[in-house]
Amino acid sequence: INLYIVQQELKKYEEVPETLKKLREVPAASPEQKRRLFVRSINLETDFYIQTGQFHHGLSQIEPLLEASEKQMQKTDQQQKLGLFYNLAYLYFGAGNFNKALDWINRLLQLPGLKARQDIHSFSRLLNLIIHYELGNDELLEDIVKSTSRLLSGRKRLFKVEAVMLKLMRRYPQWITKEEKAQGFSKLIKELKVLQKDEFEQKAFAYFDFISWMESKIRDKTFAEVVGKK
Repeated sequence: INLYIVQQELKKYEEVPETLKKLREVPAASPEQKRRLFVRSINLETDFYIQTGQFHHGLSQIEPLLEASEKQMQKTDQQQKLGLFYNLAYLYFGAGNFNKALDWINRLLQLPGLKARQDIHSFSRLLNLIIHYELGNDELLEDIVKSTSRLLSGRKRLFKVEAVMLKLMRRYPQWITKEEKAQGFSKLIKELKVLQKDEFEQKAFAYFDFISWMESKIRDKTFAEVVGKK
């Protein structure tokens, strides 16, 4: 697992598949350890496809594993489920399957241990907003924005990135023309790029590529196309 992390940091992506294969082949001392290793390997592989923008290819590799591991996932502890469900929602989102992304984000939001992980809790709420935006659920979105804003504001510390995304969700219904939409997203991208330079705020961009998503709206490209090119 540490080797995978190092390869990711050094962008030695071509070495990652072999490392994940070795992880799945590690002899387990018990059925419980075998299950934990298998679920962790799925999570890491999903993360790999997200980081490299291989959303569609990633789904073709991950979906057969999900079908084979549904029972194992039900027995997985809360901490492993949190990261895995978030990554699966992100992967489906990147592939443009917003309904499936919503299914996984809803499963995540229903987990009783979610509030204990403020980071995942926060960004799962933001991803939920973005998914509803893509699905065109404008009436529902207005209520979700209000509840999300109350929830995030009630925490001790609010990422400024979160504030920018909430600002977007409140403003975008006012953007009628294509030009207004482009100007609105461009202004928010500038704000995000300033925040990217802040050491604390950088953590937020590890959870979701907000800038690439906004750029995809301006350039009329898919999220996968923008991330893949980068």
